[in-house]
Amino acid sequence: MDLRWLDAPAADVAAALAVAGERPRPAWRPTRRQVLLHVNNALVLWFASIGFLTIGIQVDGVQDGRVLPADALAFTVVSLVLVVWLAGTFLLWRWARRPLATRAPRPLIGPDGRRLDARTPQTGIGPVVERLAWVGFRAGLYLVPLLFAFAGFMSIVDGR
Repeated sequence: MDLRWLDAPAADVAAALAVAGERPRPAWRPTRRQVLLHVNNALVLWFASIGFLTIGIQVDGVQDGRVLPADALAFTVVSLVLVVWLAGTFLLWRWARRPLATRAPRPLIGPDGRRLDARTPQTGIGPVVERLAWVGFRAGLYLVPLLFAFAGFMSIVDGR
């Protein structure tokens, strides 16, 4: 954080604001729509993993590898809900790709009436850490339920 602007003269702050201009949003930073899409995708994967694992455990553990009509019905219901949810996810994906509405940002005004949002571009390790945190968050959302969904589906298919 650059603290020199807190006690700089108003003329210097105004000159710095005129030179700085508006910076575009970094490409790696997600919008709220994209975060909503990622959370939806994670919920789809968790639904698939819980549904398929439940059926797989029922078939393997309780019924000794025999598939009953009730299991086929449960598999059909889980699959149909998954197909409908994926269709809704596609629509959500299209909505998340639309460009954001441009609106003028509200300036940050200090108690003495000066603008406090004049800042230099962020440098150092901060952007790298934020990027890695976002990648780690997405990996955690997707990989864990995807692994469980695959295990449950293969348990149903193998019959073991």
